[in-house]
Amino acid sequence: MSIRTVLQAGAMALGILMAGPLAACELDRPLKMAGLDYDSAAFHTAVASAIAERGFGCKVERVPGAIAPLVNGMARGDVDIVMEIWAANPVEAWVKAAEAGRVVPLGTTFPDASEGWFVPRYLVSGPDAKAPELKSVTDLKRYKDLFADPEEPSKGRFYNCVAGWVCEGINTKKLGVYGLAQDFTNTRGGSPEALVAAIEAALKRKRPVLFY
Repeated sequence: MSIRTVLQAGAMALGILMAGPLAACELDRPLKMAGLDYDSAAFHTAVASAIAERGFGCKVERVPGAIAPLVNGMARGDVDIVMEIWAANPVEAWVKAAEAGRVVPLGTTFPDASEGWFVPRYLVSGPDAKAPELKSVTDLKRYKDLFADPEEPSKGRFYNCVAGWVCEGINTKKLGVYGLAQDFTNTRGGSPEALVAAIEAALKRKRPVLFY
């Protein structure tokens, strides 16, 4: 499912609900939604909040924070809904809460979403490919000069997750396990927007870039 399809579906749902609440809210208090700060979660939370408010007449309260404390809050009953859990790199708090039966997954938001390390296709295929033999992380050491870090040219640059995200810690460990910690700088974005901007700038200029 493409993001355009999701946006269209969300817009349709919101349009249907604009006429007013279809039912009385079953809660006698605000529905507490996790207010995660990255784009996809913010989108899902906005759509779910609008449906709860306009479709079921509920008052919604967003609880801002990072994923681990929000999941811990849900396990305690302080938060009702978290709209995104990335299952490939699940936050430890979610795993523990699920095993204890304190939280329940209700479905999939983006069924085609995936996590991994990526390089642009133009680097590995096509007549102008600069790294046609780059097939996996085991080949990255040979190509570190291709991804040279401007601030430390003897190393390649790897764009990790935003500092503090679960995936940032996991990717940092992977750099060590893959034997790449001495060959690549572990560049952590200060914000989701800064990370995306750096990657998009490289892609638009068709430059080599290695990123999560």
